[in-house]
Amino acid sequence: MLRRILLALLLIALVRRGTDTPKDLWTRYVLIAVGVTLLTHPFAWTLNEDLAHVGMVPRLAFIEGLVVFIEGLIYGHWGKLGMLRGFAISAATNALSFGVGLFLL
Repeated sequence: MLRRILLALLLIALVRRGTDTPKDLWTRYVLIAVGVTLLTHPFAWTLNEDLAHVGMVPRLAFIEGLVVFIEGLIYGHWGKLGMLRGFAISAATNALSFGVGLFLL
């Protein structure tokens, strides 16, 4: 989970590069990154077990798509990044985290 939080914050930093981001906004980003991870990570694991009868590729695509949608809404709205950036950060975070997880297996 820590990997996902750090990746999200790194991607937010890249998106915010060149802008003057107030300290309280960074506090918000940290809280959101921790919050969305604590919200979606257990949800994804539980859903993965509940859908074990579905093939692996469609199951993971569905779960990851749902997680990206939920996180993207949260990053975009409460993170005040805009919806497009929120979804991009969520998609990139999940793809990178998934890739690193596969690499570490």
